[in-house]
Amino acid sequence: MQGISSGVSLLILRLFLAWEFLEAGLEKWNGQNWFTEIQDRFPFPFNLIPADI
Repeated sequence: MQGISSGVSLLILRLFLAWEFLEAGLEKWNGQNWFTEIQDRFPFPFNLIPADI
């Protein structure tokens, strides 16, 4: 019984983490690129690189 409850708790934790990573990935895929707003504040060599890379 203890092994089953440990397995279920680990499954719940993994499903929660999978949901968080899925949401983060979808936000990166469909979200706006906020680097374009702060690109002029980057240090010298990095402000020359386009944000679309």
